[in-house]
Amino acid sequence: MVPKTELVEGGLRVPRASQELELIGKRIVEVPQFPERSRLYDAHAAFFAYVPKGSIARGKAFVAMPGNAVACTECHGKDLRGADHAPDSTLSVPALRGRSPTYIVRQLYDFHSGTRSGAGAQLMKPIAAQMTLQQMTDVAAYFASLAP
Repeated sequence: MVPKTELVEGGLRVPRASQELELIGKRIVEVPQFPERSRLYDAHAAFFAYVPKGSIARGKAFVAMPGNAVACTECHGKDLRGADHAPDSTLSVPALRGRSPTYIVRQLYDFHSGTRSGAGAQLMKPIAAQMTLQQMTDVAAYFASLAP
């Protein structure tokens, strides 16, 4: 169960004042820990991420699979903290640890669907193209659970 939310200014999703709950289903729900600080665009305001039960473990298992582990760590670094550049490239590679899970899913989905383009996207497209939305959610939940 997760808090029911509503959209406020700037597209920020916050828990409803009534504190109602609803089933999470297969979604990721991210809400600010202190909505009033987030509404003021405080860059240090923390968020809570609710993920489907079992998704962190499934994401960890998916990333640990031999082919997948190489795909993630080859570019994003063995500890997934990013790298100055991808192999055979001059493009810097972002860290994955501790990132917003909704951000990670959105990026993976955009690579998968072809919405993202450019040199960096070309590196990720073949990987994301093979992932289901469930796998994207699971991997995002796992990465978000890791200390930055």
